[in-house]
Amino acid sequence: MTIVRFVCLVCLTLTLVFLNGCRSNRNPGEPISSSSSPSTSSSPSTSSSPSTSSSPSAQHGKLVDTIKVSVEELSDGYFQWLDQHPEAIPAGQKLTVLMPTIDVYSPAGDPIYFGADSASNAAFLGTLPQGIRDAKTTVVRPSLKEAIEMFPEFKAQEDALLADKRYTVFAVTYPDWDHCKEQNEAVAKLRARAAQTSIRILEVLLHK
Repeated sequence: MTIVRFVCLVCLTLTLVFLNGCRSNRNPGEPISSSSSPSTSSSPSTSSSPSTSSSPSAQHGKLVDTIKVSVEELSDGYFQWLDQHPEAIPAGQKLTVLMPTIDVYSPAGDPIYFGADSASNAAFLGTLPQGIRDAKTTVVRPSLKEAIEMFPEFKAQEDALLADKRYTVFAVTYPDWDHCKEQNEAVAKLRARAAQTSIRILEVLLHK
C-alpha cells in the first residue's frame, strides 16, 4: 500500500496541475491526459461569494463553509481515508482522479451523489433541491464525517457541522480554472439560494 500510495500521490499532484477535468473524450478507466495549466481569471464562486473566508474569526462566529488547501493537504487527507477503505479502488482498476468534484450527503451524513465532471455537476446542482429525491450513488465515497475530518479547518467545527442535520453539498475545485467554471458558477448560484433550499455547501478551493 505504501508503494501504491506514493504512486497515487504523484499522479494526484500531476493530475491536479494538468487535469483537463472532462470525461467526454475519455474511455472509462483511460489515464487522464494533460492539458494547459489553470487560467489566471477568477471564478465567480470565489469573487462573488460573501462567505469565502478560511478563518473562523473572519466569519464573526459563523461556521466556515469555504476553505483553501494545497494539493498536498488534499492528498494527505484522501490517502489516509483510502488506507482505511481499500474497497474504494476495485481490484484491477487504476485510481483515476478527476476535478472538480461534488459529493452530496443526506441529513444523516451518508453519500447519495458523487460527480466528477464540471458540466454534469453544474446541471445536477441546478436541479436542487428537487433533484435530491433522485440522487443516488454506488461509488464508495467518504461519509460526511470522514470528509470533514480530512481538513483541519472543517474538523475544528465537526461537532457543529454534524449536529446541523441537513443535506450537504461538498465541493472540491480549482477556483481559477476554466475547466471548473461551470461547477463553480453553479455552486455560487446554489449558495445564493441557500435560504430557500436549506442546503449547506462546504467548498474546498485548491491551490498548488
